[in-house]
Amino acid sequence: MTTIGTRIKLLIFLTISLLLNSLFAEVSQSSTLKEYEIEYEAKFNGLDVTASYELSRINENVYQEKTSIKHLLGEINEKAEFAVFRESQVKPYSYIMERALFGSKRQESIDFLWDQNILVYNKRNNPKKTLPITTDIYDPTTAKIQLRLDLKKGKNDFSYNVMSKGKSKTYEYKILGNEILMTPMGPLSAIKVQRIQKEKKNRDTIFWLARDWDYVLIKLSHREKNETYTLEIMSGSVSDEIITPINNS
Repeated sequence: MTTIGTRIKLLIFLTISLLLNSLFAEVSQSSTLKEYEIEYEAKFNGLDVTASYELSRINENVYQEKTSIKHLLGEINEKAEFAVFRESQVKPYSYIMERALFGSKRQESIDFLWDQNILVYNKRNNPKKTLPITTDIYDPTTAKIQLRLDLKKGKNDFSYNVMSKGKSKTYEYKILGNEILMTPMGPLSAIKVQRIQKEKKNRDTIFWLARDWDYVLIKLSHREKNETYTLEIMSGSVSDEIITPINNS
């Protein structure tokens, strides 16, 4: 009886272990997203601007990305916290944007309360807005993270439901091709991507992602009415490895 009892206990233990492994498998596989620190040189309507992007891992499957754009007349800061499950599915937790330009300040935030299937949007000096979550949804930062992961997975559909400025919008992208992009660092192997603008024909956004460096952003060109914004990588590292140009020899 003792032997039978021991076997039963062992069987129960193994069953529980298998269940726990299956529950946490998606967490242990989230390592496909690599940490990075990137510095950029940018121009806004001809004015010199500096920009930086930093992705860090908070714990096993939770990440934080910080973006900072600075100029003598002001700055814009963004911070997003999110999780990555099943290697490539982004789940946003929180997003905050603070902008101070030409003496004008603006702040907005989004909290994703997945246990209640709602999100809370808050804009400075405005009442909070609570909206239901009925499908996969992103903030402006995590939509770009999801795009990069989808490119790594070899997907062909790049359409995302994004909460932006208090409204749910559809961000769509298309691949324009691969090319060797000349940067201040030297040549980098890049994939060229364009955001599809169905309603605003006078807006055009094209960016290049580094194929050999976890698809981090290396160049961006944006045009809208009388405004232009360009951004280009100056230096950076991915998983503590310094980004280096390809060897043409």
